[in-house]
Amino acid sequence: MEIITEEAVSLSNIDYKVIPEFTFGHNKSPDYMLRLGKKLLAVEVKNRRLKLDSIINKNQETIHSDMGNMIESPILQLSRCIKKLIEKNHPSVAGIEEIYLAVVTQGSIATLPNFMKDIEDNVFGRFEIPVKSIYHFDIQEYESLLAIIAKQGLNQYSGFLITKPDWLPIYHLTIICIKDPIPRNVYL
Repeated sequence: MEIITEEAVSLSNIDYKVIPEFTFGHNKSPDYMLRLGKKLLAVEVKNRRLKLDSIINKNQETIHSDMGNMIESPILQLSRCIKKLIEKNHPSVAGIEEIYLAVVTQGSIATLPNFMKDIEDNVFGRFEIPVKSIYHFDIQEYESLLAIIAKQGLNQYSGFLITKPDWLPIYHLTIICIKDPIPRNVYL
């Protein structure tokens, strides 16, 4: 994911900075961070997807467990890591005013308001840093975000990301109105 992120940023006319994973003390940074001025998008990539019991049987207990493993735990991991970086006055977070946290997984989760509200209720009260927003992307959604960055540049990714809960699950990013629409299967 880091390679395609760097490629998208290199094609963009906006001054993004990709910060790859690094070690500080006994800790590791997020898998990578995307910085734009005073905004920081920290990204953790996980090899997870919904279990069959969640998909087929709609087992609520398994669904909540999957949400915890796919989104909540990685988001909390990101917030703890960014907090440590801030406490150490690490240059990667110097001057940051807005923090966005994102998890990219293999599996897709429908961005339904009740799921997102449950996740937000479970994580926002546990943050020890000011997080502006959290996101979950499957691989295709993340690639589409990168295609928009590469093609047009997002001068404020927050304006783009905030629209994600309104996406239709089938069409994902193709519904978003942009100057030059991007075909559904754009790969970098």
